[in-house]
This record gives sequence, structure tokens and C-alpha cells, in this order.
Amino acid sequence: MNTKNSEVARRQVLVGMAVTGGTALAISACGPATNNNNDAGMDADVASLNALLAAEYKAIDAYTQGAGVLQTDTSDLGKLVLAVAVEFQKDHREHATLLDKTIKALGGTPTAEATNKFTLPTGFVASTTNVMKLACNEERRAAIAYNQVLKGLVNKTNRFIAAAIQGDETQHYVVLAALIEGLAVPTANLTPTMNADKVVPQAFVSSTSAQGGGNGLQSETDFATDDNM
Repeated sequence: MNTKNSEVARRQVLVGMAVTGGTALAISACGPATNNNNDAGMDADVASLNALLAAEYKAIDAYTQGAGVLQTDTSDLGKLVLAVAVEFQKDHREHATLLDKTIKALGGTPTAEATNKFTLPTGFVASTTNVMKLACNEERRAAIAYNQVLKGLVNKTNRFIAAAIQGDETQHYVVLAALIEGLAVPTANLTPTMNADKVVPQAFVSSTSAQGGGNGLQSETDFATDDNM
């Protein structure tokens, strides 16, 4: 990551791997949306997908708002968390793009990014550790919320998309939990400019390219198992 890109990244990240869960958990309470499709089941799918889209937009905004939290943290961990957060924000952007396309394909009107902004919880103390904890908590809730939404989606393609995103949210949670617990630390092979983008390598579990999304874990090669180390 060059100096210019690093500065841009510092302005565009953090706190909010966080927010996805809080809004997504409210999905089950959403009423049917009105769209051009008369199928009540598809209306319900649009409502659920729109709630997920709102959550993704809030996550993206939270990364941007929280950029200052790590700007003064010059530790190896602080720099690594920032680099990882940049990648996580990219994932959320890809999720939002696919959800927007899917809602439009169903005849619905996607919720607007401009109307979905993140608000930090009362009493939040800005620090690298607390940012990781907040983000980890919300990524866990997001993964659960996506899982719960799957039960109510009518269209199998919509279920596939939600499942492909759910797995990515779960990966985010695991990575953050490992950093918080000290199970993963900066090393020569894991630095802000070396392999941070491989911590969670794809934004989807399975490829969603056919649905207008991106690559999945199928594009990742197996680790060799013939090492003599």
C-alpha cells in the first residue's frame, strides 16, 4: 500500500464492520414492500433484502466515520486492523451492490445509501480495542440476521445470495475475534501491506457472478499438503 493509498484508506475506514447486525436484526419486523410484482412472497423478499441493504450501507458509512479512531495508532496492530478494515469495507460495498441489483430485478425500489447513516452507540469509547470489539459484536449479529432471513425468503436465488453474504459476515467475525483474543497478531507474513487482503479473501462464499456479484471461495486454490516442514 503506497503512502497516497494509505492516507485515502485512513479516511475511509473503521468502526463499522459493526453496524450491519443492528439493522439486519430488525428484518423480521419489516412489513411487505410495495413493488411492481403482485406476488406477495416476492414483496416480502424485497422488504427483507432492502433491510439487509440498509444495514450494509450503514456499515460502509461507519467505516468512513471511524477513520479517525486508528489515525493516531501507529502500533503494528493498529496498522493491521486498519488494513483489514479497508478490505472489510470493500466486502460490504460488494454486498450492497449485489443487493441493490437484486431488488431492482425483483421490481422493487432499493433503499438509498444517503438515508442510511451509522450512529455510534451511547458511551462508546474510541480506541483500537473497542473498535474491534464493537465491530466483532455487530458482525456476529449480522451473520445471525442473514441466517434468520434465509428462512423467510421465497425465491431460491435470493436465498443463495443471502447465504453467500452470510458466510462472509461470519468470516469477518472470526477474524476480529481472533485479533481481540490475541490468536492472530501481526507477523512478517501478515502486515498492512502484506496479505491483509487475504485474511478474508472473497466477499462471497460462493461465486455470485451470475447474479451480478463477484467471485467466491471457489476461486481460491487449495493449500498444498505435501510440505516437509
